[in-house]
Amino acid sequence: QAHLLEAVDVDGWNLERSQFDLVEETDEDLKELRILLSCCRRAGNCERLQRAIREFQVKFRVRRTWAWFPLNRYQWSGFEYEAPAITLDFHVPGAGSLPAEDIHCDFGVDSFDLKVWNVEWPQDPGVKYHHRVKKTRLMRDIVPAERSEE
Repeated sequence: QAHLLEAVDVDGWNLERSQFDLVEETDEDLKELRILLSCCRRAGNCERLQRAIREFQVKFRVRRTWAWFPLNRYQWSGFEYEAPAITLDFHVPGAGSLPAEDIHCDFGVDSFDLKVWNVEWPQDPGVKYHHRVKKTRLMRDIVPAERSEE
């Protein structure tokens, strides 16, 4: 039995859900987390719910962003043998003046996913671009607890 706004796979193709469905689902998750937070009384649980809400807000924002532009200009150092850290410097104009919530990076053991929202390029004033760089299968492992972003 199908419900309103429920996708039914009548052809059996198992197609991926639409962007609209993903955004709607994440929005519902956010609403539920906020309701739980309003009922929560223990400080530790409140902190965990607030952390989950922040993570879902980023997830929601990523899913609402339809067009990503790549960042092709970057510099990296520290890739020499036995260097303790690798530094990636992406050349984004005005990144230092962007609010913290406009820059987000997820780290995996051998990957990172950098997202930068609302970038205005000097060649195209007044237009805000959203950039994303996702690199996987890096040659060195990332220790998420020791990583940093600036």
